Amino acid sequence: MFGVVPSVVLGGIATLIVVGVTAVAAPKLRTLNLDPRLHPAELVAAGEDPSL
Repeated sequence: MFGVVPSVVLGGIATLIVVGVTAVAAPKLRTLNLDPRLHPAELVAAGEDPSL
C-alpha cells in the first residue's frame, strides 16, 4: 500500500503521537515504578515470595 519506508516512518510517528497523548492524559504513569522488589511487604501479604 505505502511501501516499507513510508510504513516505518508513519509507524514511528504514530508511536510518538500515542506516547505524547498518553503522557499528557495520564502524567502519573511517568512516575510509576513497577519493580516488585521495592514493595516486599505487599508481596508477603499476597502470599508471594519477595526474594524473586
